[in-house]
Amino acid sequence: MRKSWMILGVGIATLGAADRFQFERVTAQTQSAPTSQSLTVLDLHRIEEAYHLTDVLGDGLWPGFDLRKRPIAINNRNVEEVLIGHPNPPPEFHLCEGQSVGGKPVFRRDGYTLYAPRWGGGSVEIAGTECAYVGVKWDAPTEDYLLVLLHEGFHGFQQEYRERSEGPTEEPPQDDAEYSALLALESRILYQILMTENDEAAAGLARMFIAVRRTRWRLLGEAVISDEAEWEYREGTATYIQVRAVQLLSAKGGFKPLYPDEDRDYRAFATAPERYREQLEDIRIALGSPISFDYGMYVLGMAQGLVLDRFRPSWKREIAERDCTQFDLMERAFKVAEGQRDSLVSEAKARFQYDILLADQTGQMEKQKAAIRGYLETKGRRYRIFHDELPGGHKWKPVAPVYRLRDKIIWVGGVRRFEKGPMVFESQNVPIIFDWHAIEWVDTNPDPSGKDLRISCTGMRGDVYEGLVVETDGFRLELPSALVEVTKELVTIRPVPFAPQTAHD
Repeated sequence: MRKSWMILGVGIATLGAADRFQFERVTAQTQSAPTSQSLTVLDLHRIEEAYHLTDVLGDGLWPGFDLRKRPIAINNRNVEEVLIGHPNPPPEFHLCEGQSVGGKPVFRRDGYTLYAPRWGGGSVEIAGTECAYVGVKWDAPTEDYLLVLLHEGFHGFQQEYRERSEGPTEEPPQDDAEYSALLALESRILYQILMTENDEAAAGLARMFIAVRRTRWRLLGEAVISDEAEWEYREGTATYIQVRAVQLLSAKGGFKPLYPDEDRDYRAFATAPERYREQLEDIRIALGSPISFDYGMYVLGMAQGLVLDRFRPSWKREIAERDCTQFDLMERAFKVAEGQRDSLVSEAKARFQYDILLADQTGQMEKQKAAIRGYLETKGRRYRIFHDELPGGHKWKPVAPVYRLRDKIIWVGGVRRFEKGPMVFESQNVPIIFDWHAIEWVDTNPDPSGKDLRISCTGMRGDVYEGLVVETDGFRLELPSALVEVTKELVTIRPVPFAPQTAHD
C-alpha cells in the first residue's frame, strides 16, 4: 500500500509503501522546559484557526467532518514533537501547563521525531490513536498550513466514515507511455467539465471521461485497478477537502480570522478566488513531465468530487452507504453504453490532442530510460546500501525530477530523506538510484586518500559497526548496526542482523 504525505506550501508528493511507520531506535527523552525552538503561541493560534475554519464552512465542506475530533501532532524542526488533544499520549510527552488549543491540552516531548518526517504532513498512529501529523515549515503561508491540516485531519475522519477496502496491490505501469497519455487525457476532460457551464455539454464530457478511463483500465490488471480506485478515494477526497474549502471561501469573500493582530501576513483567504482558479488549472496535467497515478490519485480524485457536487449532490453520503468510490458514482450518474465507448474515446482523442500527449509521454519515457541507463553505466566508486531486509515499509522525500524504469527509480536531485525501519538516509543535489533491494550512489571523482568517506560509530561488535554514521560528499547515512565493506570500486553497507550472503547482489 502506498503511504502519502503533503508538502507544505509546495504541492503533493507520494512516499513509499507503508501503512504505519515508527522508528525502532529510541532517542534520549528529556522533560526540560520548552526551548527557544518550541512552537510559539502564534503556531498554536493557527491550529485553533483551522478549527474555526471547519466551523465556518460546516457541512458544506463535508457532513460530519470536525477537525477537533482528530488529535494533531506537530514535528517542530526535528527538535520537538507536540501533541494536541490526544486522549492518552505516550509517556515521553508531558503536559504544557497553561497552554491549550480550542480547549484541548497541549503535550510535548524534546528530541528527534519518532513518528513522521520533519517536512509536510501525514496521518499516523500514535499510542493507538490516528493523528493528523504536520511538520512545521516556518516560511509556509498560514493559508497553506491550514489547508494541510484539513487534508491530514480528514484522513482520520475517512476511517470512521468508510472502511478502507483491502486487497492485493500492484504498481501501475510507470514506464508505459500509453497509460500515462490516457491519464493526461482524463485530466484534460475533467478540467473541461468544470469549465463548461452548460449541463448537457458537461454531462457529455463526463461520459467521455468514463469511456477513456475504462479504456485505460484495459491496460491494467485487476489488482492495479482496485488499488488505484481505493487510493483515488482516499487521497482524492482529502485533496477535495482542501479545494472545496477554498471554493466555499471564494463565495464568502474570505472570513473573519480569530487572531488578525498576531499574524499580520495572514489574509484569511482574501485571495480565495484566485487560489481556486489555480487549483482548477492544476487538474489539467501539463506537457513536459512524466505522469503517474501517484499524482493522479490526488488531483483526479479531487476533480471527480467537484463534478459530483454539481451532478450528484448526495455523493458524499453514497460513498459511505454504498462502500464505493467517486468513479463508481460517476458511472452511475453518467451512463455509457458499451457500444458508445469506442466512439467517445475517438472523439476525446481528437478533441484533446491525444497524439500530442502520447508523443510527449513517449519522449518522457525515453528520457527516463536514458537517464537510468546512463546512471547505471556511470564510472566511479559505487556505494550500495541494502535495505530490503529491514523491517517495515519506507518513506521518502525525493528531489524532482524523478525518473522510473520498472523497478529502478532515479532521484535526479537526490533524496532529502529516506527512512526504513531504523535507517535514515539523506542526500541533496546528487543523483541517487533506488530499487527494492538497495540505494546506490556513484562518486564519479573519489578522493584517492579516502578523506571523502567518513565512517564513525559508537562501538564495534566483532565486524559490526554499532551506532553507524557514514558521511560522503553525496549522502549521510545512520544505522544502529551494520556491516561495512570498502574496496576501491565499491562500498557495501548491510544492516544487521542477517548474514551478508543473504543480501541481494
